[in-house]
Amino acid sequence: MIRDGPSVAKEAYDFHKELELHGPWAKSAPLDLKESFEYCSWLTRVHYENFSVISWFLPKSLKPAFEAVYAFSRWSDDLGDEAGSPEKSLELLRWWAGELDESFANPSKAKHPILKALATEAKKYLLNKEPFQRLILAFEMDQTKNRFATRKEVLFYCHHSANPVGEIVLSLFKAHTKDNIALSDSICTGLQLANFWQDVSRDLDINRIYIPKEDMDQLGVTESDLWTRKTNSAIRELIRKEVDWAEECFLKGNSLPDKLGGPMGEQIRLFLMGGQAILRKIRQTNFNSLEQRPKLSKWDKLSLAVPGLARMGAKLLLSRVSFVSQKGRLPK
Repeated sequence: MIRDGPSVAKEAYDFHKELELHGPWAKSAPLDLKESFEYCSWLTRVHYENFSVISWFLPKSLKPAFEAVYAFSRWSDDLGDEAGSPEKSLELLRWWAGELDESFANPSKAKHPILKALATEAKKYLLNKEPFQRLILAFEMDQTKNRFATRKEVLFYCHHSANPVGEIVLSLFKAHTKDNIALSDSICTGLQLANFWQDVSRDLDINRIYIPKEDMDQLGVTESDLWTRKTNSAIRELIRKEVDWAEECFLKGNSLPDKLGGPMGEQIRLFLMGGQAILRKIRQTNFNSLEQRPKLSKWDKLSLAVPGLARMGAKLLLSRVSFVSQKGRLPK
C-alpha cells in the first residue's frame, strides 16, 4: 500500500488531496521507488480515457514506463486545469518543470513519486527530456491562450500537447526514426483534434475554443453562436469540417502500425482506431457534439481490441506451425 495515500485504496482520485500530499508544499515523507511505481499504476487505472493507455498488446516490461509517462501527462494536465486560476497554474507548472529538470539530472534525488518513477524509466530507456518539456509548455499555453485564429496555431499547440507522447512511445520501443516520428505526429495530432471536437462543450465550460476562427468565419459561425449551446446547420457543418480535418491526419499516419508490426504496431493501431471511433460517434450524432458529448463504452473498446488480438494470435499460431513443419524436416 502506498504511504499517505488512503485514496488509493478507495480507487478514487482527488487532485487537490494529491497536491497536498505530493505538491511543492508537501510535508509527508516522499514515497520510495516501489511505492512511486505503484502510485503511477493507480493513477493510470482511475482515469477514463478514450482508449486504455495500457492494453493487452503492451509488453509487460514496458508497463511501468507507460504508466509513468501517462501519470506525468495526467499530473501536468491537472496542474493546468485544476489549480483554480491561471496564475496559480503557471506557478505550479513552473515548479513542475523545475522538478523535471532535477529528476532527469539525478533520478535518485527526485522527490515526487511520478518523477521518481519517470526518471528511472527515462534513464533505462534513454528517453530525451525535451518531449516532456514540450508537454509542460502546452499546459502553460492553456493558461494564456484560449482562442486560435488559424489551423496553423492549433497545429503548433498539438506539436506541444500531443505529438511528444507519440515520440516518447516510439523511443520506448526503439523505433524513433525521422519517418516514424512524422507518421506518429500525424496520428497524435489527429487524436488531439478528435478530443477537441469531442469536448467542444466541456472546453466552453473553461472558456476555451479550439475551433480556428478562420474556419468559423468561412461558415459564418460566431463565438456567440457557440455560447448558445444550441446546434444549428452552420455549427453542424463546422463540426463536420473539423472532424474531416482530424480524419485527414489519421489517414496520413495510418501506415505506421503495419510498418512497425508486432505488439507496438497493435498498440498504436489501438490508439488510431480509438480516435477514429470517436469521430464516428460524432458523425452518428449528426455533428452535435456541442450538445451531447460522444464517449466510447467498454464494449466499443473491446470491439476495437479484438481484431488486433486475433491478428497477434494468428501470427503466434502460424509461427508455431512453421516451427513444427521445419522441425519435421530436420534429419534424424
